Amino acid sequence: MLLLLGALSTAGARQFAALPARDADYVRDLPMWGAPPTDTYSGFLSADAVEPGTRLHYHFVACSNGADPSTTPVVLWMNGGPGSSSYLGLLQELGPLLINATGGLFENPYAWTTRAHLLVLESPAGVGYSYCAAQLKGMGCANSDKSTARAARAAVLDFYTRLFPELRSTDLFLTGESCARRARRASRARRASDRPTDAPSEPFE
Repeated sequence: MLLLLGALSTAGARQFAALPARDADYVRDLPMWGAPPTDTYSGFLSADAVEPGTRLHYHFVACSNGADPSTTPVVLWMNGGPGSSSYLGLLQELGPLLINATGGLFENPYAWTTRAHLLVLESPAGVGYSYCAAQLKGMGCANSDKSTARAARAAVLDFYTRLFPELRSTDLFLTGESCARRARRASRARRASDRPTDAPSEPFE
């Protein structure tokens, strides 16, 4: 998992314009590889709206097909388990770079990023780099199907409103395996981000 975190920087030409909220998450290079194939961001999304202190780790890889990034669809990927890091899918199945037998990276000609932006979310809190407030006090996270869905929705809403507002009008496809069915609750997040701020909230159930 540490391989794809790489070095964070705000330098260099990008597919997405610089934005203070996301600049700190920009990945400049990857260990044993160099510059990522396309714009790559790695950081945390806030779920404070429903789970104060919860931060879900995300990894975003821009599409490589040369299309306008602001009109390219987004694919949200979540591994299941529950408890499996979504880096498993990113590094073993669908990402632009996969892990080889010796622990290095190689290009994936069938990467999903040839058709869409890829947003990988580690969920629930306590999985991968994602964490909850209780962990900062040496305790564990108390997750349920309902709280996991609520936190995932809040995190995706944070992605669209704070980090990538230019993608709010693009198509969003929810994908994953096993218990990733909880990701369907996040589908309302982008629609919610397009509503006026004084509009009533959609129910989570």
